[in-house]
Amino acid sequence: NNIAASAGGGIFLLGSSGIANISGTTFNRNISQYGGGILANDATLNISASSVFDGNQATVEDGGGIAVLSGVASISGGTLFESNGAFNDGGGISIDFGSTATIEDSRFVSNSVTDDGGGIYVSEVSTATVDTVELSNNTAVDNGGGLYVSSDSRAVLSDVEVTGNTASNVGGGLVLASDSTVIVEDSRFANNTAGDDGGGIYVSTASTATIDTVEVSNNTAIDGGGGLYVSTGSTATFTDVDVSSNTARVGGGLRTLNSDVTVASSGAAPLAGRFTRNQAVRRSSTQPIDSGDPTVAAGGGIEQTGGTLMISNVRIARNEAEGDGGGLAINGDATTGVDRQTEYLVNQAE
Repeated sequence: NNIAASAGGGIFLLGSSGIANISGTTFNRNISQYGGGILANDATLNISASSVFDGNQATVEDGGGIAVLSGVASISGGTLFESNGAFNDGGGISIDFGSTATIEDSRFVSNSVTDDGGGIYVSEVSTATVDTVELSNNTAVDNGGGLYVSSDSRAVLSDVEVTGNTASNVGGGLVLASDSTVIVEDSRFANNTAGDDGGGIYVSTASTATIDTVEVSNNTAIDGGGGLYVSTGSTATFTDVDVSSNTARVGGGLRTLNSDVTVASSGAAPLAGRFTRNQAVRRSSTQPIDSGDPTVAAGGGIEQTGGTLMISNVRIARNEAEGDGGGLAINGDATTGVDRQTEYLVNQAE
C-alpha cells in the first residue's frame, strides 16, 4: 500500500553499485508511475524464495510488478506475479533499455496492460532467459497477452506454459517484433486468444523465431493464424511442433505472409511435426479485420500468401476450411516445397 509520486512504489533502486537481494518478500498494492512494485535503474536485482508481487500498479509507464531499466535481474524460487497492472507495457515485469534478465521457476497470473506484454515485456536491445515459467490468464489491450519481445531484443524460452492469455490485437500468447530473436523449446501455448492475428504466437517485422518441440493447441485468432502467424520479412523455423485444434479465418494452424518459413520433423522423430484438426472459419460480414472479406476463409491447416514455405516430413491431417485448402492453401507470388515424406490425410474444404 505504498505510493511513490514518480518511480518504484515499493522500492526504488538506482546506480551500478546498487544490489538488492530480496527473499521471501511480498509486494502488495504498491503504486507509482513507473515500476509499481520495484524500479531498478542501472542496478542488480535478485529475487527468490517464493516472493510475491500482487496487485501493484504502474499508472503511467511500464512494469506493474517490476521495471528493470539498463540493469540486471534474476528471478527464481517460486516467485509469483499476480494481478499487477501497467498503463503502458509489462503487467508483470518490464525488461527494457539494454537490460538482462533470468526468470526461472516463477508464475505470471492475471496481470494486465493497456499496451503490450501482459505478463512479460522485453524491449530496446534487452535479453531474457525464461525457464520453467507459467504465464496464464494475462491480458494486453494491444499486443502480446503473455509475452512481448521487441526492438532488437532476444528471448530464450524453455519449459514454458503459456495458457489462457488474451491480446485485443495480435499475439495472444507471444509477440516477436522489430528485428528481435526468440528461441522456444519444450513449451506449450494453449487456449490463448488474439483479436486480430496470431492466437498462439505472432512473428513480425524482420524478426527470427526458432521453435522446437512445442505444442500449440486450442488457440484462436479472429483473422489470421489461429496457432501461428509469421508476417512480412520475418524468418521462422518450426521443428517437431504439434499444432492442433486452433481456429482462425485464414490459416487455422499457421499463416505465413511474405515471409521465409520452414516446417519440419527431426530425423529422430518422423512425423513429429503435426498440423491436425485446425479450422479456417468464416466470420460475420460485420466483423472488423485488417484486410479482405471476413466471410472468406482459407487454409484449415496452413495458409501461405507470398514468400517461401518449405514443409518436410510433417503430418497434415483432419484440418477443415470453410473455403479453400483444407490442409494447405497457397496464394499470391509464393514459393512452396513439400517433400515426399509429408502426409496429407482426411482434410476437408468446401
